[in-house]
Amino acid sequence: MHILQNTQNLNTKFFALQVLEGVIKYRWNALPTEQRDGMKNFIYDIIVQLSSNEDSFRTERLYVNKLDIILVQILKREWPARWQNFIPDLVSAAKTSENIIENCMAILKLLSEHLQAILHPTTNMLEAYVHGSSEEQEFIQNLAPLFTLFYKVRIRILESPQENIYVVLLGLEYLSNISYVDDTEVSVTPLGMVDGKPLQRRQLYAGPMSKWRMLMICRMAKPEEVLIVEDENGNIVCETMKDNDVLVQYKIMRETLIYTLTMNFLFTTSI
Repeated sequence: MHILQNTQNLNTKFFALQVLEGVIKYRWNALPTEQRDGMKNFIYDIIVQLSSNEDSFRTERLYVNKLDIILVQILKREWPARWQNFIPDLVSAAKTSENIIENCMAILKLLSEHLQAILHPTTNMLEAYVHGSSEEQEFIQNLAPLFTLFYKVRIRILESPQENIYVVLLGLEYLSNISYVDDTEVSVTPLGMVDGKPLQRRQLYAGPMSKWRMLMICRMAKPEEVLIVEDENGNIVCETMKDNDVLVQYKIMRETLIYTLTMNFLFTTSI
């Protein structure tokens, strides 16, 4: 850590990171908790610092890429059990800079193979959420806005290299599965992502969009309720029952459903 903080020589930095990577791979769990926490916080902070500055992010990109690899090696051993706030911190940092968003996607791409091992795309997310611990439920709650934020802001860039398409679809698979969780805060989050020109690529996004259509048909929120009641004067009047949160969710789901159904007429007629 001292070398990384004090040297300006890039070769020296890479050598130090290579040594650090070996320590993480083979001696990580033998280190005291204080040292582990210090290392992971230092690596995370320096990545955010370099990514938040346009000049340093571009000129030291190879160095940032190596730091990302080191961070993922740490995550494989610490997250989520011993680094529960990693996803919330990543979401917060991503809101401050487009460069950080870009680098966060690079980190998630490196982490995707490990993520599949602990949470396969075909996992029954509803069952996992219901029977999961509070930490596991919080993980799913944080995963939804993370994917949503990245896709809404950077999906055009993510789609550009052909080799990224698999990762894009994998993330959408996670997102659509998370949408089925019976929790308003979780299930409503991905809905705002469906709207927009990037998702007009019907063939590419046919699978995730079909899942979202069925979700919204099966779980449509209640519209504004109007009751016919008799007032104190004996007059028959209409009384509106408003639940602002439910009403907002209903409007989002209705607009999204209309939008996606018009994009696939055959699906609409087969319902």
